[in-house]
Amino acid sequence: METFSCGSIDPFFLNHGVYMAPFGIICVVIGVFLDYVIITQSKDLGTFKYYILNQAIWAQLYEFVIILMSPAIFNNCLGAVMTGFLMRSIGSYTLTQIVTVMAISLIGNTFVAVILCMVNRFLFVFTPSKRVYMDNKYTLSGVALFMVCYHSLVASAIYLSTTDDATARQLAINETGDSLIQYFNEPSFYYTGENGGTPRSMARIVVYMIIFVLIPFVACIAVFIFHVINHAKSAHGSTVTALSLVIVVLAQALLCVSMIIFPATYNLASWAWNFRHGPGLTNYLVIVLSFHGIADAICTIYCVMPYRRYVVSLFTRKKKDVTIHVSTTSARRFRNSVT
Repeated sequence: METFSCGSIDPFFLNHGVYMAPFGIICVVIGVFLDYVIITQSKDLGTFKYYILNQAIWAQLYEFVIILMSPAIFNNCLGAVMTGFLMRSIGSYTLTQIVTVMAISLIGNTFVAVILCMVNRFLFVFTPSKRVYMDNKYTLSGVALFMVCYHSLVASAIYLSTTDDATARQLAINETGDSLIQYFNEPSFYYTGENGGTPRSMARIVVYMIIFVLIPFVACIAVFIFHVINHAKSAHGSTVTALSLVIVVLAQALLCVSMIIFPATYNLASWAWNFRHGPGLTNYLVIVLSFHGIADAICTIYCVMPYRRYVVSLFTRKKKDVTIHVSTTSARRFRNSVT
């Protein structure tokens, strides 16, 4: 049988679980604080607060799992070792399979939650009368069906390659020669065989699904910015506020693209189409994914005015003003809260 090399993982990535452990504690603290702020400081955000909370919770969960795993991914083959402290202490082939499915599924949930949050921001600011189209059972059922298909594909791809420790190691030798033997001492060593190309084919489908979901994401951003620029005077009363909205949307979109969409899609695509490059790039992108939850929490606190005011009041020790002057329309009330 023809074999291929998976390259060698840099020692930094084999030990980066140690460096990531403190960030796991930090992400839990910041996550709990953000959830508290969202729950207590969202009186004027209407149902939009649920979309913000949904995004925050999924981002926190996936960040925690990624840091717990701290995976070091092999190149050109479907496998990895988990360098997190717990994974090296109690890790096993089965546990690695479970947390891998969890991590990929949580990334998908976070991605969809970000898109829902962005779309709702646009609808609530400019066309609040159309919010019913987002909150109705058909839209939510469609989103739920999409996520079920996504999770089913991920779980099926992992299940079809299910084996055991000894078989996985023998399969790695058969398909990659001796390039992975140096990692066999890792309790969380995980290798997915080619299995006739089925896992890679399913990875391609998941990549196509991500690209499909990107269409409303990009469209929402483009329409949002166009609407702000062309209706700044009538919609917000000042070009300064309009510019602020554009900056907020671009910042959140850039955060999502650079720290979720690109790293996750590229790593999936590199598996699906077997990109030939060193393992360093793949593992650097995994580290980028690990920091999205913290970055998203900071961005959320800064971009939503009630949250920003509350946090500032904690440091300035000034009594928080709970009286918020808003107009009679829900659209203006929401705009006063998010700008």
